[in-house]
Amino acid sequence: MAKLCSSSSSVEDKRQMLVQYKLGTETIDLILQMEQSVCQKILILLWVWWSARNIANREEKMAYEADICSSVMYHLRVCEKLQDQQKLARQHLAEHA
Repeated sequence: MAKLCSSSSSVEDKRQMLVQYKLGTETIDLILQMEQSVCQKILILLWVWWSARNIANREEKMAYEADICSSVMYHLRVCEKLQDQQKLARQHLAEHA
C-alpha cells in the first residue's frame, strides 16, 4: 500500500531508501532531514496509513488502498493550499509594512 501511494506522490525513491532502516527513530531522523516538501509528503503518507491501520485494528476492517491514497493526496493538496495562503499573507504584509 505504501508503495502505491508513494509512487503517486513522487517519493518512491525515498521510500525504497527508508525501508532499509529497521529502527523507527532512525527512519524519522532521516525523514526530518529531507527537503521540506518531501518530508511533508512522507509524514502525511505515514499519518494516513497509520490512521487507517488503527481503524482496522479497532473495527476489523481495512480501508481500500485507493481510499488511503486518495486521502493522502487530499491532505497534500490541503497543505499546499495553506502554504500558498501563508505565502500570499506574508507578501501582503511585506508590501504594506
